[in-house]
Amino acid sequence: MSVQVSYKKQFTFFIILSLIFLGIIEISLHIIEPKCNFVLSEIFSEYDTFKKNELCSAYQSLEYNQNGPISYLVPNQYYNYLNINSDGFRGNEIIDEGKYRIIFLGGSTVFGIVTTSDEITIPTLVEKKLNEKKFNVQVINAGIPSATSVDELYLLENDLLKYNPDLVVMYDGWNDIGERNKIKFNIEYEEFKENTVIENYEDFSNLNIENTIQIRTGILTFLSDINYKTGIGLVIFVRDNLILNSNIIKNEVKSFQNTSDLILIENRLKNNWEKVCNLGEENSFKTVNIIQPSLGTSSRNLSNEETIQMSLSNFRMDDFNYLKKIDIKKLENDKCKNIIDLRNTFEGINGKTIFFDAVHVSDYGNDIISEKIIQVLIPIIKNDFQ
Repeated sequence: MSVQVSYKKQFTFFIILSLIFLGIIEISLHIIEPKCNFVLSEIFSEYDTFKKNELCSAYQSLEYNQNGPISYLVPNQYYNYLNINSDGFRGNEIIDEGKYRIIFLGGSTVFGIVTTSDEITIPTLVEKKLNEKKFNVQVINAGIPSATSVDELYLLENDLLKYNPDLVVMYDGWNDIGERNKIKFNIEYEEFKENTVIENYEDFSNLNIENTIQIRTGILTFLSDINYKTGIGLVIFVRDNLILNSNIIKNEVKSFQNTSDLILIENRLKNNWEKVCNLGEENSFKTVNIIQPSLGTSSRNLSNEETIQMSLSNFRMDDFNYLKKIDIKKLENDKCKNIIDLRNTFEGINGKTIFFDAVHVSDYGNDIISEKIIQVLIPIIKNDFQ
């Protein structure tokens, strides 16, 4: 009996120690945040350490709602360098003032990672420059970090049409390339809408229909909802490494193994853009579709910092090459009339640091991009005012 009791005590002690250990890990994951490497760039050299830390903290503190197929920014978030309004978009409150309304769709580059204020994002700069030229416009920054063209399509279709836009601008390329191996990029739109964020962000490359089970929405969604980081990590590890030789698959996903990544990227961009352009015809708004620049796509001499950035082992060289190789002509269709190539936006600006990573630019870079964009928008807006 005493031996049995001893075993029970040992087992109980082991369980308690395990729970304490897991608790320490969970607390550490919530407290220890990754370093903001962007503040090391010379772009932010004028900021003292305190301001850099504030900027870092603001962008790392952003909260997201993942109850659906895409991530949404939680409304009413206010920080020193950025604000999320009551509609869940960056910038001032959206007021119906009878102005010509433009909606910008895109990822973090549209949202403004990491601009030093709401006023220096591409959408806000476009609004400011157009109003200075006596156009009575209101621009909504509907950019969401990590969003791709399919996320933007869903956001527009389900949340943004109520704002009655006159013009919708899609600013894409980099995220569609980076997410090409995710489930959401390899399934049809109707299935994408039925999935959760977690399902859509699963790696398509990990889905082997013959021998791998996918631990799907239920467990991961629950763990995400309660923000249990350790549990999410364990479930993903089990899903991807331990559970084999099973035929339990929720959905059969079409394989694109025989199609090159570049063709897949071009087709997805074209299809998602066309769906948005169709929505434009149905809801009386114009569309502009833009391929964005990245570090190295412009004809210019890079700064020392940018040259080092491109030489780093973690630089996404494959993504960079795909972005350079996208054929604009293959994105054209009868519905989308305004497809713009901004990959060479910074041509001739030599030796000045514009990019602090592969795709995000300084406030100065946003100013140049916004100037390029308004040159495209002005003829469209003029025509609408006639």
